[in-house]
Amino acid sequence: MSSNQHATSHLHAGNLSYLEEIESKDTNINKATVSMSHQNKAVDSTLDVAMTRLILAYEQYGHINANTNHWPPRPADRRLSPEYYGLTHEHMSLPFTKDGITMPISSWLEELKRVYCGSIGLEFHHAYTEEEQQWLRSQLHTQVVDQQTIKRSLCDLIAAKELEKELNLNYVGQKRFSLEGCDSVIPLLNTLIEKACLDNMQEIVLGMAHRGRLNVMTNVFGMPYDHIKELFSGYHGNKPLGDVKYHLGYTAIRQFNNKEIYLVLACNPSHLEAIAPVVMGSVRSRQEKKSKEYAEVDTSTAMGIILHGDAAIVGQGVCAETFNMTKTRAYTVGGMIHIVINNQLGFTTEPPDYKSTLNCTDFIKATGTPVIHVNAYDVQAVLKSALIAHGYRRQFRKDIAINIIGHRQHGHNESDDPYMTNGRLYKHITTAPDYVEALSETLINEGLMSELTNQKIKSMILSTLRQGGSYIQRETRHSWQYDHWNRFRESHWNESTNTSVSNQMLDACLQDLQVKPKQFQLSKQLQKAIDNRDLMFSKNKHLDWGACEILAYATLLKDGYSIRICGQDTCRGTFAHRHAIYRDVNTGKTYTPLKQCAQYPRQFSCYDSTLSEYAALGFEYGYSETDGDTLVIWEAQFGDFANNAQVIIDQFVTSAWAKWRRMTGLVLLLPHGAEGQGPEHTSARLERFLQLAADENIQVCTPTSGGQLFHLLRRQIIRQYRRPLIIMSPKSLLRFDGASTRLSKLTEGQFDLIKDDNRLKTSDKQSKIKIVLICCGKIYYEILQALLEHDNDNQYALIRIEQLYPVPKKSLAEILAQYQCAKVIRWCQEEPKNQGAWYMIQTHLNRLKRDDQILEYAGREAMASPAEGDHNQYKRVQTTIIQTMLEEA
Repeated sequence: MSSNQHATSHLHAGNLSYLEEIESKDTNINKATVSMSHQNKAVDSTLDVAMTRLILAYEQYGHINANTNHWPPRPADRRLSPEYYGLTHEHMSLPFTKDGITMPISSWLEELKRVYCGSIGLEFHHAYTEEEQQWLRSQLHTQVVDQQTIKRSLCDLIAAKELEKELNLNYVGQKRFSLEGCDSVIPLLNTLIEKACLDNMQEIVLGMAHRGRLNVMTNVFGMPYDHIKELFSGYHGNKPLGDVKYHLGYTAIRQFNNKEIYLVLACNPSHLEAIAPVVMGSVRSRQEKKSKEYAEVDTSTAMGIILHGDAAIVGQGVCAETFNMTKTRAYTVGGMIHIVINNQLGFTTEPPDYKSTLNCTDFIKATGTPVIHVNAYDVQAVLKSALIAHGYRRQFRKDIAINIIGHRQHGHNESDDPYMTNGRLYKHITTAPDYVEALSETLINEGLMSELTNQKIKSMILSTLRQGGSYIQRETRHSWQYDHWNRFRESHWNESTNTSVSNQMLDACLQDLQVKPKQFQLSKQLQKAIDNRDLMFSKNKHLDWGACEILAYATLLKDGYSIRICGQDTCRGTFAHRHAIYRDVNTGKTYTPLKQCAQYPRQFSCYDSTLSEYAALGFEYGYSETDGDTLVIWEAQFGDFANNAQVIIDQFVTSAWAKWRRMTGLVLLLPHGAEGQGPEHTSARLERFLQLAADENIQVCTPTSGGQLFHLLRRQIIRQYRRPLIIMSPKSLLRFDGASTRLSKLTEGQFDLIKDDNRLKTSDKQSKIKIVLICCGKIYYEILQALLEHDNDNQYALIRIEQLYPVPKKSLAEILAQYQCAKVIRWCQEEPKNQGAWYMIQTHLNRLKRDDQILEYAGREAMASPAEGDHNQYKRVQTTIIQTMLEEA
């Protein structure tokens, strides 16, 4: 080891941080003049303080002036100048001793620049623990990339370059969102995957937007080039593509030293960063599946890697939401590796206009996440960054980010002319080095490779590519997930499903749910709620909504299914109806009664989420599309809050089947109903889900009793049918006696798609009914009450639809056929006319009614807002609606 290397190693040694050293000395050095006479102890102390402050400055701010290819170049930070600390040219020859190593100050300065201002700029002082900071400091200096990894990275770069050349040659001007300019992302990914596999990682889920996706598919996942060409034809196999080629997912099994790792490239829409929480959810699901028998999640089995864009990571709010989730109980996955493909452009927008921070990654430092800024052109530095990132995640089970700074060779896409908007930048880009040539020259000059070998490698990779293959070797067999999901493919939504339970199972669940831990002190309010529920259970009384829901979970757990439910205030329920978890008011300890029904510790999970809808729903979607045997439920505090998750609903939940043939059994519990709480606490926007409904992509249900909810939840997981279930769940019905259910109803029957009027005899249906009222949701009970008070002659029939989509047309037609004398079919809803189910349902009712029947609407007039703002006004309007519904024909 050279004296300089020896000295630098001691820069990172010791347990005493530089900050502590500084605080123990007089830090008022800026105004001091350092004397040349270092024989004097006071002067020695002053020199020591100055150098200590300089070293700390390089650790903290060296990344600002690191050689990481920022364009335009950043001005020198004066905090890295020796003069800032009173050190002049005359001091450079003076010796300075640190940890027993003595060198001239000029030599220390050279080492500081090399370590902290080279091709890697490491931000790590915001990491939460001293242990993390010391580890990162040490790795920056000591981590070495082996020759074999460097040589292999040349193959990666050649493969990446040749693929882009072939695509550009064969598909001129067609969109592919080339990786060119950040080519070293390919060896970066391959290095991360290899190291993870050798550490016995079993699965990696990769999320990324469109930039470089085709290159990753071929040169990381091993997709044959023939398949890429097939995608350009608009087909995959014999089927037309459901989405553009650069949004599609892919899977592969790769081997390293006889160890295997399963890779998943997640399908991704154009909503860029939306994939981040989805990948996290998928990773958590895989981790829990591998370690479901254990109390703690084993985060060493699966890992996530997210590729961000520089303008997207700082501009998209979902990124901040996702980073905030990473250390919470509901969402932790033991650390993600984030890679920013930083081409210093957002579409055509340059950094001064797409960010207000120095680096696009600055906001993630709030979570203690270290950031490695690296020059994309220095491939060895990129590989070193990969090793540090992998080691940090393995050591600390926390997130880490690599900001790989390069350029974008073409415009936003290949048909775009970047000189129209970014001419100055693209003149600079023309001088950027060629990745392959630069690394080849380095390897040849260092004697690690001959020119002949270099040419042979290029020829071999190009030949493989032109023969339609990929130089990346992968296994061709299916993964466990293929078999897991294949069994759900041939099922249908209207297949008969027995969701009732035996008396014996119900008794066992009731007994388990009433077990209480000893010396566990509940609040008075919670104790009263639990006592009331126990009374329902023990006296065979009618069960309210919350009791039926809890019994649905309990019986599913007894059946062996897993359940995960998450949302804001979900553990107790926003309206204090669920109480899935008890909390001791003195100790804060928790107790989960449903775990008494479970067969292993984490079979039932219930979490209060972060105050997020976008990322939170994305996470649950990712979890549910990975594991079809777990009932995954996301609950909105109010249904309106789903607005904030609309990107996930539009781009994943409702369209994943059509675009990517991805199934999920995700359940959305969305409190819905006009109850005088104002516009934002009224509507879950039923109309939006019905507008998004087509090709049997989702299920939209409006259960009106606890028993219906019991059977609906059980149906969702017992039936071999996996489509998202949207439940418009009421609020006022949670404790409404009319919506309660006899315990015996749970041991018989199933979820009823439509409920006919059980007040009427068959003869009355055929001869007396003049008006058929049809509705859904809680307004049923308000209409029913009005009928009981005013319909003495039985002129009205009241039908409630419990499943709005897929529309149960056969059942609806059979019920309507009974009312032979009815002249009017009247759809009744409390939502405004332009909202709710009216625009969807009228199409089906027009087809099902007789020609001599009139279809009418009764409800609020069209409104720009879901409801009135004043409670008294709401009551007046609601009364008027009921009166309108009961008007004679």
